[in-house]
Amino acid sequence: MMALRWQVLHKWLALLIGLQLLLWIVSGLALNLIPSEVFNTELHRNQAKPAALGINQPPMMSLATLAAKLPNQHLLSVELIQVHGKPMYKLLLKDKLQLTPPQTAYYWAMGSTADFNPVSWDLKMLAELARSSYQPWPLQSSRLQQDSEPQQNSEPLETIAQPHIAKLHFSAPQLLQRGEGGFQTQDPVYLVTVNDEAQTRIYLNGASGEVLAHKNSRSNIKEWLFMLHFMDYAPDNGLSFNHLWTQIVALLSLLLGISGAALLIKRLYQGHFSLKSYFQQGFKPSCIQVFGKHDEPLSRLSLQPGMLLTSLNHPKERIATQCGGGGSCGLCMVRFMGTAPIAQEADLAKISRRKLDKGYRLSCQHDAADCQALTPERTELNIALATLGQLSTWSD
Repeated sequence: MMALRWQVLHKWLALLIGLQLLLWIVSGLALNLIPSEVFNTELHRNQAKPAALGINQPPMMSLATLAAKLPNQHLLSVELIQVHGKPMYKLLLKDKLQLTPPQTAYYWAMGSTADFNPVSWDLKMLAELARSSYQPWPLQSSRLQQDSEPQQNSEPLETIAQPHIAKLHFSAPQLLQRGEGGFQTQDPVYLVTVNDEAQTRIYLNGASGEVLAHKNSRSNIKEWLFMLHFMDYAPDNGLSFNHLWTQIVALLSLLLGISGAALLIKRLYQGHFSLKSYFQQGFKPSCIQVFGKHDEPLSRLSLQPGMLLTSLNHPKERIATQCGGGGSCGLCMVRFMGTAPIAQEADLAKISRRKLDKGYRLSCQHDAADCQALTPERTELNIALATLGQLSTWSD
């Protein structure tokens, strides 16, 4: 029974691992063969770069002044960033008086010490930031520009496209739950949706005002393909590839290999891959005489090396099985009309004790050389079919 349990385990593990392998291949081919423009995640994002900081602009806050303005905070890190053309400090602060995790804060970088204030955005300002990050459909804008070229006093492209943006509806910024949208940040994340042809979604950092990403219906397909390819089925996996699902599949693959090795060793022990059928001297039974269920003669077949099922299905399939000779379906059961070989584990699991006593065995579990040893003085093995289904499909 233990071998059958290993076989069932091996079958289901192969199904699960094979299904994931198929998803990995299909998603990988799709990501490589389909042009990247099809999955453009920033189809309507304004790609204009912010202007560089000029020498005539007000001086930025020094780090010494910055630290002095925060006497109760440990300044763990400072990063100068530029959001919508304005420099600001991104600070990682830890409270000196309380045992709390470090917090991220944003402060404007320019101005006098009296103007040192944290960055703050209300919903109306966030909505304007989302709107400014949006650009019209590029093909439509190109046509408008081409149509306007013959005119001497044509307006700039941005001015021409502005009425098309005005026709769109931008939703009010909606605060998302932490981790929703796939952004690993402690700052609040807001979502603005646009009723355009691509169903654009704009994600903003509510603390800094940064536009985190543009997503749309096309990027959803790309995210699904990446999810299938990297087995990223849990929403909180982050950017790590060594997540729980990868570890589970790795463990299942290890069990698949162990179960396959156990079945291979078992079959070697049973003689499934033995070469004695090829090299054993005095191999007398060269034929199999096949009888029907009621002992009427049906066919005379040549005895082939290997399992008896191999001989019964040579050179064409006469007895169909579902397990391919694994001993789990029981469809290859036959009756030995002479001395039957010793019942194997699969025989005991699939055949009743009464039929075992009458010589019923699974033909996929017994080697021709073992059966030859039971009939040393005969030149034929007499085998009877066991079921009406075998009779209905039997042919010479």
